[in-house]
Amino acid sequence: MSEELYRCICHTCETERLIEGLESAQEVFNEHADMSHEVELLKRQSLHRYSNRSVENDHDDGSTADE
Repeated sequence: MSEELYRCICHTCETERLIEGLESAQEVFNEHADMSHEVELLKRQSLHRYSNRSVENDHDDGSTADE
């Protein structure tokens, strides 16, 4: 069985990493938190949620993600 994927987002460094396994993700999170960075750790949802198709469907009104 494969491990869960987690997204670690550091708003201070403006970086985002996809990490396999909670323990590894927690280590990266702690490294940034120890430097007083604004960081969050999110459990990645299903692959479908992050597909381009779902992003396009969010903007069917003609707007773009940058608007």
